[in-house]
Amino acid sequence: MIRRPPRSTLSSSSAASDVYKRQDVNGDGDYKLLVGDASRKLKVFSGVSLGAESPLMTVPTAVCSFFMDYRDEVRRPNVAVGSGPFIFIYKNLRPFYKFTLPPIQLSEVEMGIWGKVKDGGMEVEDAYVQLEAAKDEGTRLSTRSIDFLSCDTAQSKIGFVERNKSVAPSQQTVITAMAVLLKDKDESGGLGCLVVGTEDQQLFILDS
Repeated sequence: MIRRPPRSTLSSSSAASDVYKRQDVNGDGDYKLLVGDASRKLKVFSGVSLGAESPLMTVPTAVCSFFMDYRDEVRRPNVAVGSGPFIFIYKNLRPFYKFTLPPIQLSEVEMGIWGKVKDGGMEVEDAYVQLEAAKDEGTRLSTRSIDFLSCDTAQSKIGFVERNKSVAPSQQTVITAMAVLLKDKDESGGLGCLVVGTEDQQLFILDS
């Protein structure tokens, strides 16, 4: 829940331009400034004074507002905050829903190497050599494999594999941009859906 914070001002906020949004969040004609702050908080400013804030799991990268339906007599938009692989939806400035983007599909080469290591069908050093070759050939590797390739001794390589081989590698994406696509009419107050861009060059259209 968004809580009332100690007195603060807009000048103390730190955020990129993509995480600022001016919106009539209460449907009363009084526009507020929504800021996804680098301190991992969604802040709501009235004028230059901080009126409310809510904690986020990671540093936000995008803020949008949109309408999901026409059921509300008072037209209050939903607020969407992109943060890491998550989209947090706020309804009436209260946490309403969290959506997680699907993980990145890793290459068959990388998955095959780790599968053989897990089953004992490949030695640690052989796995290291093959992953390094895959990287040199342009294969995009997961963070786990990159971390493994940073090991510089036989002992550190073996230790890394023993700690991680029981679980298949996975990789979450990160939201880099977010916008609203209007669905029923090209004017303020129309229903919209989120268009989300990620750092691994994927585009998602999320329809409520």
